[in-house]
Amino acid sequence: MGGELALLLTDAFAMGRGWILGGSPTTPGDSPVLSVESPLNVSAIFDPSGRVPIALLQSYWLDNRRHAVLMLPNQNVYINQDDSYVWQLTYRDVHNMGAITAVRLANAARTNDRAGSSEITPAVRSITD
Repeated sequence: MGGELALLLTDAFAMGRGWILGGSPTTPGDSPVLSVESPLNVSAIFDPSGRVPIALLQSYWLDNRRHAVLMLPNQNVYINQDDSYVWQLTYRDVHNMGAITAVRLANAARTNDRAGSSEITPAVRSITD
């Protein structure tokens, strides 16, 4: 995961946050699968304290087809669009962990803004393309 850390930090600095998502190992007994994901492809609903995600949706393209993963506390639900653009259930990973297997890395988080903020300030945005 060492090479992915640079991507995570770049996203957090530029967009205010980055994500590490976890999933079940492909082979039983192996370590969980971890991936760094863009905040442009991840949307989460947090508990009222804003600290713990209670549901998360990751969307992505694979083989010219839209896919998504709905992460819930005890399962990850994998879906994709068929040729008629109808969403189909492709796999349900029941992991029974009791939590969303994702961590948000927020840049410059504050008590009143736990989502983080970008290092690209409005002043810098006004002078760049």
